[in-house]
Amino acid sequence: MERDETEYLTSSKANKESLEKAIKEFETNITPNGLIALGFDENYQPTEGGEAGFVYWDLNIIGINILSNEHGTEVEINDHKTIRSVDKLTRIVEALRELE
Repeated sequence: MERDETEYLTSSKANKESLEKAIKEFETNITPNGLIALGFDENYQPTEGGEAGFVYWDLNIIGINILSNEHGTEVEINDHKTIRSVDKLTRIVEALRELE
């Protein structure tokens, strides 16, 4: 009997733990789709000084600007505090929206 890929990956305890850890990290990391789901706007930074352009995401609530890096994997609030957790970012955005 041939096993499918999931069965193979979870056939050993080490493989199963590694796969579960990767899934958990993926679920807690910020992604471009996660930013869009939170209401961020997608923007394009055009080429500048010979540097390639890139896509970034931003959100402004009550004068507080939240801006992503060019990969959409972390954000900065007012250019000071870096956030890498989607859970933390979600709580911040929800709290700011309550103040609007």
